[in-house]
Amino acid sequence: MVLLPLGWLGCTTPWLRRPVEESDFERKTRQVQKLMESEDRPRLVGDVAHTVGITLQEYVAFGLVTGLAGTGGDVRPSPQRETILLEMRTHNVKEPNRELMSPNTGLVKVIARVDPGARKGDRLDLRVESSDMSEATSLQNGFLLQSRMHQSMLQGGQVRESEVRAIGSGPVVMTPPSFSPDKELLPLKGLILGGGRLLKDRELTLRIRDDFQHVFTAKSITKSINERFDIYDGVRRRGVATPRDDKFITLDTHPKYRWDISHYMDVISAAGFSESEEERDQRRQRCRQLLLEPTTASQAADQLEAMGDEGREVLASQLGNRDPEIRFYVAYALAYLDDPRAIAVLADLARQEPAFRPLCLIGLTVLDHYTAGDTLERMLQDQEPE
Repeated sequence: MVLLPLGWLGCTTPWLRRPVEESDFERKTRQVQKLMESEDRPRLVGDVAHTVGITLQEYVAFGLVTGLAGTGGDVRPSPQRETILLEMRTHNVKEPNRELMSPNTGLVKVIARVDPGARKGDRLDLRVESSDMSEATSLQNGFLLQSRMHQSMLQGGQVRESEVRAIGSGPVVMTPPSFSPDKELLPLKGLILGGGRLLKDRELTLRIRDDFQHVFTAKSITKSINERFDIYDGVRRRGVATPRDDKFITLDTHPKYRWDISHYMDVISAAGFSESEEERDQRRQRCRQLLLEPTTASQAADQLEAMGDEGREVLASQLGNRDPEIRFYVAYALAYLDDPRAIAVLADLARQEPAFRPLCLIGLTVLDHYTAGDTLERMLQDQEPE
């Protein structure tokens, strides 16, 4: 019998078993944990994730306008003609080719621009313009038949369409002269006010940075956001953030922020996460100093707004600041915290500072206090046309 020194077996215990290799998940866990435990680790959601889906999207369809008094016309052979014929057959239109040849119908392109955060059921204004393949001369008094609208995307060198995102129909209003450089009516372009209806929510998303992509990070960010923002979905109150996986977090639009989605995402990005009470208090004190400088006041106001009631008094301390930019940032943040102390400041800035006027009016709109409504009513009687 030959006896081998134990040292020759290395770490293969028990008896000749191979060492277990570290999995990719375990390696990633160790890397993320090391990053999160370092002193200079990111403290804000925006440091480890960026926002997706805050640009306008266009949904498009080709539709048929009827009711034209002899100003319509046939549609020349083209992909657009085939598209509308297929749509008409889907709706069981009898003799679709004959309908297209009628002088009382015209082929149009229908366009809806959809804001980020728009919700299912929202009404949309539609733009219509006569197709280049149509012989129509005017869309006046026309009525758009129901059209199904898609988002077009270029993938692999081919144009692909999404599922149906919106539907639209209604009377065409001629584009006013103010829309034309020549100050004349545009006979082949028009609007359908509120004629569209959104069939699917436009999602807002956070994408976690590659080096922080982990279930731990997604869970920490989600917890932080949901402690600050929740909504009632018709059954229960729940947080606005839902982790899709270790890379993406989906966000519902909070009703109070629907008129300024960019601000909503800025505040979410300014939320702290995975921090102790002491660290949170230190950050609040830093924000107090940052509020004193116009170049950093916006960032500080967003962080304080993301803290909720904890940031209220620090924000309110600068409502009397001599700099109008600082006064705006703190008053706008307080409006979303329903603090009535912001009302007078927002009203004064709306009257005196045109650059801040639109957001000041939004601030007065979202602030849930009866004097905010009274202030808006009084401003409607103002002599200033805007």
